[in-house]
Amino acid sequence: MTEGIASGPGDFQRKIEQCLAGIEGPIPYLDNIFCTDKNGLHKSESKVKAMIEAPTPTNKKQLESFLGLITYYSRFIPSSAEMLKPLYECVSRIDWKWTTECEKAFRWVKRELTSERVLAHYDPNEDFVLACDNGKNFYNYVFGKEITLRTDHKPLIFIFGPKQEIPLTTASIHV
Repeated sequence: MTEGIASGPGDFQRKIEQCLAGIEGPIPYLDNIFCTDKNGLHKSESKVKAMIEAPTPTNKKQLESFLGLITYYSRFIPSSAEMLKPLYECVSRIDWKWTTECEKAFRWVKRELTSERVLAHYDPNEDFVLACDNGKNFYNYVFGKEITLRTDHKPLIFIFGPKQEIPLTTASIHV
């Protein structure tokens, strides 16, 4: 598939869905395939244990390893890019220097990754925030429910955005 084609992500999503059709467990989402079991999507106990027990990095290689370990789960944490900034700045420096900001970010991410908010199961009694490019795959979850939609997808913005009346010139046309 040629890179840069506007329909590319949708085409890729459909192809992955077709490849995985009939297999119980995997959930394709963009360039990821989430694997579930009878308990749904959840954190890997071995990965969580590795994150909790990870010692404070003492060199660039150890910090790179830790960042690699947390990368997958950090996407489920709000504001993770901003909060992890000291760690990414530290790993990009030529000279190794572990700062108090690095230590705070390191402790923060370990605490967040083990919290119940990361990969929490859907609770219909909680506020529902849908962040997406295309809401069609979530129709069954949001139909008839009040949601907060975060998107830059123009058709969804038009459909769910502020309501405007039909322009008089359009309303006056008789066919």
